Amino acid sequence: MPVLFVGHGSPMNAIEDDVWMGRRAPSRRSRPHARPRPPSSSSRGHFRHLSGSTTDAEPCPVAIVDAHYQGGGAVVACVVARRWTDALPSDERVVTVAAVLPYRPGAFFERELPCILRVLSLVRGKFNAVVVDGYVDLDERGTPGLGAHLHAQLAGAVPVVGVAKTAYQSSGFAVRVLRGSSQRPLFVTTRGISPADAARLVERMHGEHRIPTLLARVDHLARGRV
Repeated sequence: MPVLFVGHGSPMNAIEDDVWMGRRAPSRRSRPHARPRPPSSSSRGHFRHLSGSTTDAEPCPVAIVDAHYQGGGAVVACVVARRWTDALPSDERVVTVAAVLPYRPGAFFERELPCILRVLSLVRGKFNAVVVDGYVDLDERGTPGLGAHLHAQLAGAVPVVGVAKTAYQSSGFAVRVLRGSSQRPLFVTTRGISPADAARLVERMHGEHRIPTLLARVDHLARGRV
């Protein structure tokens, strides 16, 4: 059964209207529905062990998010998968954000975090992990990036996995994952789940190519290609 990704301040901003998110817009792809709630303490341990290991944990369902910026606004998409290996999503959400903050070097999260929380607020049901397009941490010292700020806004209740397509400051702090026949790695960083477990989950995601099927799907949704 599917179970449950700005403003700064209370993590309840993820489920309540605030000055960052403004008035919620209905999803273009569904009728209005009940607002999701963060996982309770009883649901945070709803993990499935991966075959062949008693230590690897698969937090699921997983929400995968991406944003595409155009003009002064953005189109933000989310797909939800019941399992990391699924080829098809169980839910899809797309929302248009009319105005976003301008990009500020070193503070990308200020621009994208409100967008991510907006689309996650439209997800039907709960989720137990979020995948973002980018980095969770920005260096080996743990300087927080987009994913780390999201993890904090969710009160540490939901693991966040960053899957970046390009290196950042050599990315020696990230786990490199090779998929398919590609020799170009994906760079995985995390909060709330071990980097090794997250890397294995990303490696096992559906798809024969470097970019997993559902990561490509959410990118295409945000860009209006589907």
